[in-house]
Amino acid sequence: MRATIEFTQLGAAGITKDNVEVGQQLFLQNGAKAEIVEVTETGITIDANPALARIDVEVKLTLNSVVAPKIPNDDTFSTWGQKWADPKYEVATVAGGCFWGLELAYQRMKGVVGTKVGYTQGKVENPSYQDVCSGSTGHTEAVQIAYDSTVCDYEDICDLLLERLGPSAKLLNQVGNDRGTQYRHGIYPHDPSQLAVAAAKVGEIPECVTEVVDAGVFYDGEEYHQQYLMKGGQDAKKEAKETIRCYG
Repeated sequence: MRATIEFTQLGAAGITKDNVEVGQQLFLQNGAKAEIVEVTETGITIDANPALARIDVEVKLTLNSVVAPKIPNDDTFSTWGQKWADPKYEVATVAGGCFWGLELAYQRMKGVVGTKVGYTQGKVENPSYQDVCSGSTGHTEAVQIAYDSTVCDYEDICDLLLERLGPSAKLLNQVGNDRGTQYRHGIYPHDPSQLAVAAAKVGEIPECVTEVVDAGVFYDGEEYHQQYLMKGGQDAKKEAKETIRCYG
């Protein structure tokens, strides 16, 4: 099914030529997904054929509303962000020392559908692992988590981080034996609702120095570091209980 809709029909939904692009997904009133395949000065053409294969009809549609995905296309999200464009998926970014062990902990978490390690909250573009380890770029090793919000929520994400930090939550620029600004712990919200939850969770722990700062640009870590402990043989199954070993 393909249809052309004039911008004059889309005013109530807040859609204009300036905020749509080819490839963007829309959710129609009946729940079907449609993709924008053309944007002109006067309107858009949408295509729902991937979801309704082999149906070839011409109709006129009135778009009543648009459900925006909770994973927008901006630099605070890693390159795989748009893979999880369904509104039930959300993304969180956290830091807790060496990212190998923290990533595996989230891989095991029920409801988590994707993880990636990388570098965030720094002042240098496209840093390497060696750059970050020098402590001169301002970045911290971080994990970005895509999760199904119908299974777990942002509070669960924050709880797991703070549980893993334990006494290190009260140490500045240190988690266990890992020391330096590149190992500082933090929660980096992507929207005001995440900010409120993160601030409340950190506030529950006396003398906690875990930073809560709006998410900055997230740079993917090198492929070598992605799912490092899982590739090394440690169990990444959901709710696995084996001790996570970062070194040896």
